Parts: sequence; structure tokens; C-alpha cells
Amino acid sequence: MDWQAALIETAWNIANIVAIVVPLMLCVAYLTLWERTLIGWIQIRIVPYCVGPPGLLHRIADARLLLL
Repeated sequence: MDWQAALIETAWNIANIVAIVVPLMLCVAYLTLWERTLIGWIQIRIVPYCVGPPGLLHRIADARLLLL
């Protein structure tokens, strides 16, 4: 029975970590999009919508860089 309690506790800890990291990553992605759009607008440049559908691949690359 002791290993079951440890397994439940580990699963609970992983769920808590995911519940914190996923919203944080989403906030960073949207703030990066906002920042680049604003800077592009200020500099009268093309915003980062060139890569993939509406810049989605660019967000995925940014998230990967943040994780690494």
C-alpha cells in the first residue's frame, strides 16, 4: 500500500507543476506576441505573422527556447 500512496503523491505533484507551468507559458507566448506586434507597429515593420498560420510556429519556437 505504501507504493500506491507514493504514486498518488507523485501524480499530484506533477499535476500541480503542470497547472502552474502551462498558464505561465501561455502568458509568455501572448506577451511576446503583443511585444513584437507593438515593436513592429512602432518601427513600421512586418509583424511576425510570416511564419506559419498567424505566427503560430513562431510562438512554438519561442516556447521551446523558453523551456530549454
